[in-house]
Amino acid sequence: ARQARRVYLGNVTHVIVEAELVAFLNERIKAVPERTPLNPALEPVVSITMNREKAYAFVEFHSDQDADIAVCMDGILFKGVIPLKIRRPK
Repeated sequence: ARQARRVYLGNVTHVIVEAELVAFLNERIKAVPERTPLNPALEPVVSITMNREKAYAFVEFHSDQDADIAVCMDGILFKGVIPLKIRRPK
């Protein structure tokens, strides 16, 4: 189900560039040794929708596993300074 592949990102401040955030998530998720990608040629992130005014984003991943890995990274620092809230969408 698509819902299982989506996550909510909070604290996505106005300084965060969409392409940089996608690259950061892809890099961090691919670095997880236990990850078993369905297709290793594909990047984990399929799409991202950002709401700058409310400082959040929704990210869709290729697999449930990648979404699970992302949720486990809750609190991770983007650029070493911005802690991202990563949750399951309500």
